[in-house]
Amino acid sequence: MSAWKTNHCVIGQTDYAVCGAGLKYLPMTSRIGSVLVCCLVLATGGCTTMSGDWGSRATLSPGWDRVRQSARDAAASPHTWAPLIGAAVFAIHDFDEQTVAWATDKNPLFGNIDDAGDASDMLSDLSTLNHAVSVLVVPSRSAGDKAKAVALGIVAGGINDAVTSGLKSWTGRRRPDERSYNSFPSMHTSGSTFSATLAAHNVEFMPGPERRKRIWTWTSYSIAGLTGWARVEGKRHFPSDILAGYALGHFLGAFFDDAFIEPRLGPDAGLRVSADPSGRLLVNFTVDF
Repeated sequence: MSAWKTNHCVIGQTDYAVCGAGLKYLPMTSRIGSVLVCCLVLATGGCTTMSGDWGSRATLSPGWDRVRQSARDAAASPHTWAPLIGAAVFAIHDFDEQTVAWATDKNPLFGNIDDAGDASDMLSDLSTLNHAVSVLVVPSRSAGDKAKAVALGIVAGGINDAVTSGLKSWTGRRRPDERSYNSFPSMHTSGSTFSATLAAHNVEFMPGPERRKRIWTWTSYSIAGLTGWARVEGKRHFPSDILAGYALGHFLGAFFDDAFIEPRLGPDAGLRVSADPSGRLLVNFTVDF
């Protein structure tokens, strides 16, 4: 029996009597994904095609003041510093190892290690889809404005992946399953949280009740958190790996969104994107004093 058999969503209205009947017949991974998607369906109910200005301020040259303030704001967010503190706590003594041993033995959410691994992939994809839906729904003045903001988001996502990959190579931490030495930080969690952060920021530009926006924001970050926990139950990461990945993804997502996608100050700093003769993408950060 499909969880989606009786579900439907029509732009401009939503049937709130959905998302329940068939969930108990699904495996845990599908149940979690279905519940989260249902939250998004409820959150987008009543969305309209009202005009807005998302993307109209997107620029490669936001100004040094904006860049500096955006970095400060991103670092000051609880979504950045709280998981960093948590990662430090788990790194003390052998809390990391004890938590992985308990999680892989009990598998409280996903049932077994294999299902947890599958769930982490599904949830990571769901976070990307959630961001894509937020981009489609958020109102903009023109398709050009939206395309410009989307392009900057794609570049920023590539930078997030590159930074995460670089830290993995630099730290060389062995995974809990001992298959490789690239455990810290978690790429799944970093990417999922990056997408969640951009989606949550997009929601701020949408019309509609604040309650609906809070549901969407909560759902976005919940997907990211569950992605990380699935990596622990799947014996692919330690808790400190996923907490650091969460902090990194949120910091870079908040920074790039506030500095480049929705900046507010003048042009004396920026990004320059180009390609070399071999086709490699080059991203240069410049500051004019």
